[in-house]
Amino acid sequence: MRQAEGYSDRQLLSNLLIAWRDLKKLRELQGYTSTPLRLQIHKEDAEDPAAEIAAWEEEIRNEVDELEEEYQEEYNEQLEEYSKKLDLWRKRRKALVWLHTTCNVFL
Repeated sequence: MRQAEGYSDRQLLSNLLIAWRDLKKLRELQGYTSTPLRLQIHKEDAEDPAAEIAAWEEEIRNEVDELEEEYQEEYNEQLEEYSKKLDLWRKRRKALVWLHTTCNVFL
C-alpha cells in the first residue's frame, strides 16, 4: 500500500509538471509571456523521522495483520470444505467396503 501511495505521488508530480509545461507553451503561443509565473515545488522533510518511521512500521504491521487474518479465514474455509469432502469420501468408501463384503458372502 505504501508503495502504491509513493507511485501515486510520483505520478501526480509528473502529471503536474506536464500540465505546467503545456500551460507555459500555451501562454507563449497566446502572447502572455510578459507576466512571470513560476512553479515552486518544495520537498518537505519529516519533522520527526523517528516518529515517521514508527508510523510506517505500524502501518506495515497493520497491513500484515490484515493479510494474515484474510489468509487465515481462507484457510479455515478451505479446511472445512476439505473435511466435508473427506467425510463424504470415507462414508462412500465404507459403503463400498460393506457392499463388497456383503456381495462376497452371498457368492
